[in-house]
Amino acid sequence: MTAGARNLYAIVAAVLIGGAGFGQVLTSSDSEPPKEMIWKGPGGCVVDLVNTPCRTVRYHWSNFEWAGGTTTAQYTEAFDRDGSQSTTAVTTHRQPWFFSQQTWYRTELVLRKEHRTIYIDHERKIYETLLRAKAMPYWIEDDSQCSHAASSRHLSQRIPDSVIAGAHVVGYRGRDAIGEYIEEYFAPSIGCQEMRSQFVMRGVLGFKTSEYDMTVDSYEIGPPASGLFKVPAGYKQVASFPSR
Repeated sequence: MTAGARNLYAIVAAVLIGGAGFGQVLTSSDSEPPKEMIWKGPGGCVVDLVNTPCRTVRYHWSNFEWAGGTTTAQYTEAFDRDGSQSTTAVTTHRQPWFFSQQTWYRTELVLRKEHRTIYIDHERKIYETLLRAKAMPYWIEDDSQCSHAASSRHLSQRIPDSVIAGAHVVGYRGRDAIGEYIEEYFAPSIGCQEMRSQFVMRGVLGFKTSEYDMTVDSYEIGPPASGLFKVPAGYKQVASFPSR
């Protein structure tokens, strides 16, 4: 992902929270598609549709662009047994030159049994409902070194293992076609989930022109809190979110 593309994704995802969801492993371009992983670890609660564990993941990321400012976000993402998904983000974007900033506090609820998606704006205490549900994130089989996860991101150089959010992780680094430095850590015990990512781009003189950093803060296996899948009391339903 290029620096410009990440900056666009960061802002769009923060406002709409419409991505595929934390936990999706990218598939490779091989002619033979990788096999979907079936969760056999501890926890008991398994997402029926894709055989992954019920879980609550908290993570944060920041995105810096020399000409576009800095975006930071705190995410809470949860997956329940029936495939329902809750994603809440508090995101702040700061402009580089005019000292202005914007903040979004929004939730996306994908309620699969009800075949609907609810978007919640916590700042204005409103929500809208759409009769649709996006694709469910799934995991793919991998080895103890997370080789497939690394190769799908074109990472070939191993770096020392570490521990993130209580999970043992294996690290890789590499560079993409435009010379962007990439470093990522994956957790073999939870389907080689991405636990930390860092991308850095530098100009011809070595100055940093863009940087993206994501780190998982906690990863809890088990049934998520039911309150994460409800619209807060007192919020008003609207036909669509009005523009700011």
